[in-house]
Amino acid sequence: MPQPSDVVTISVTALPKTTLTVKPNPAYTGETVTLMCSVTYDSRWNYQRYKDWNYNVVSQSVRHTRTGDTLTISRAAESDQGQYWCEGNRKSRPTSSQPSDPVTLTVEALPKTTLTVKPNPAYTGETVTLMCSVTYDSRWNYQRYKDWNYNVVSQSVRHTRTGDTLTISRAAESDQGQYWCEGNRKSRPTSSQPSDPVTLTVEALPTASVKIVTPQGLLYPGETVTLQCDISDYTDWTYRWFRYNEELPIQTRKTTISLPDQADQYSCVGMRKGWPQKSYHSSALPIIITALPKTTLTVEPNPAYTGEKVTLKCSVESDSIWSYKWYKDRNYNVVSQSVRHTITGDTHTISRAAESDQGQYWCEGNRVSRPTSSQPSDHVTLTVKAGDVILESPVHPVTEGDSVTLTCTFRHQGTNPKPKTDFYKDGTLIKNETTGEMTIPAVSKSDEGFYTCKSGEGESPERWVPVRVPPGSVVSISLTRLLCGLLVVSPFLLVSIVLTVKCCRARGLCSTVKSPQDQIPCDDVIEQNESSV
Repeated sequence: MPQPSDVVTISVTALPKTTLTVKPNPAYTGETVTLMCSVTYDSRWNYQRYKDWNYNVVSQSVRHTRTGDTLTISRAAESDQGQYWCEGNRKSRPTSSQPSDPVTLTVEALPKTTLTVKPNPAYTGETVTLMCSVTYDSRWNYQRYKDWNYNVVSQSVRHTRTGDTLTISRAAESDQGQYWCEGNRKSRPTSSQPSDPVTLTVEALPTASVKIVTPQGLLYPGETVTLQCDISDYTDWTYRWFRYNEELPIQTRKTTISLPDQADQYSCVGMRKGWPQKSYHSSALPIIITALPKTTLTVEPNPAYTGEKVTLKCSVESDSIWSYKWYKDRNYNVVSQSVRHTITGDTHTISRAAESDQGQYWCEGNRVSRPTSSQPSDHVTLTVKAGDVILESPVHPVTEGDSVTLTCTFRHQGTNPKPKTDFYKDGTLIKNETTGEMTIPAVSKSDEGFYTCKSGEGESPERWVPVRVPPGSVVSISLTRLLCGLLVVSPFLLVSIVLTVKCCRARGLCSTVKSPQDQIPCDDVIEQNESSV
């Protein structure tokens, strides 16, 4: 029998263990994940990677790349979750390794960003805030985009960013659109999911407008006008009224104003507690005041003579549907009907005029329809003269040096319009005229006195013509000649003469003569007289 062989000891060594390392784990969607296989035996190994124990080999793809011992998953997605394991193989012994323990890769969704927009819808001119937030924690920076074209909302005059808030001041229609934001930071996760888009709507503010409710048509001074502020869309408005830029203490929709004498303009704006909080300011409504129609008064004849019939006629330029009131002497004395005064329509008739009828007359129109009154007429002075001949002269003092005309008028002047007339002063005939008028080109103090005129028609009553001498006037040369003559006649009158001149000087005036060419300054006269002394 053959001898048995030597004893051979067979050693069975366990295959080297494969180790799988997954980083990061858990991962967030979009992150890059590396799966690294290793065998401690040595490094000359090729690796096969499997998923979920169904021996599904992890193949190369757009997001899965293998390089040596590393599998890289770019932009990790939830579909990448599962159990991974790997094993090594090679040509030399051992030709394979034990599979690695399975490693479960978890892929979590990035934290969600939330965008809050207030108010929305917004109204032009309002302030809008867009607030971004991530529930994960607060250590985030935010980027804001508009209209999904990744247009970053930049800082500007109206767009300011502070932390998690974007503020749009004075919102405009150009701010409308879809907004969204996302967070980023240094620690994992380094980014957040973008927020859902929020569409910001910017609407025009409701428009206020002012209209006249009553009255319709032209507006006249002193009338009462009702204005109304209309604002669309809402009813819970508080109204603010303005006259030019001055705010009025009115908060109601309608307001009543009394018209001034000149043009005005009003505007309004609405305020409320909800959104929108205000309306557009209305355009200014011009209040155009139309002047009351003018009243015209005619008086014929004027001047009149006692016993004559006088007709006062009132008319309004707009139309003829008027009744009239008559007044006398500016104190609102209404002219009433009487035996000699009759009023019929637009005519006031004075039969048998008397001197008591003299005075200032005026009238105004009134009616039921608008305008209810007219402007009063200008005042007309009615003069009633007694007798057949009247001398017309200034009723107020005339100033020395002015031209004065005296006119002789006659009751029956129509048959003899320019009779020959004699003019008298203080009972002395001073001039004959064929025109019925006498003119003193430059009146002097010596022309002051009582004047009358006479003709074949008769003689006028005396009329006093006063002459006013202003301070610092001149003394007549005739007075100087008179003084000089007196000096020649009697030197003993010297003291009286000097006193007379000095008195004249102290009073600031000296007598004058009719001819202005003969006048010399009062001081010159005094100096001449004092030199003579």
